Amino acid sequence: MVVEKIEPRLLDEIRSVETSGQLEYRIPVIIQLDRGQVARSDSSAEKGYEAVEEQVRSQQQLVRQHLADLGAGGVRQITLANALETELTPAQIRAVSSDAQVKRIVLNREDRVAI
Repeated sequence: MVVEKIEPRLLDEIRSVETSGQLEYRIPVIIQLDRGQVARSDSSAEKGYEAVEEQVRSQQQLVRQHLADLGAGGVRQITLANALETELTPAQIRAVSSDAQVKRIVLNREDRVAI
């Protein structure tokens, strides 16, 4: 596990889930990926969003495969942020944090303020 890649709020959530003994509980996360090499050309600009989406999907393929191997389901691509949204167990979060393409893993939960 690469702790530096996991945001503090998510680490707290992982500890809470593990303390409660619910090791198979899936936590909603966003996995931010390294930008890598993004090809820019006039022809890709003309093709529009679909070309960008396909390029990002191609860059994310190894991480998506790693998630599939870990048993993660319901992975959604966030194209413009080069990120993936899914729900993972604490063990799956730890495993995917070691992936070289993963830049950061954050908790995907809205903060609610009581007034």
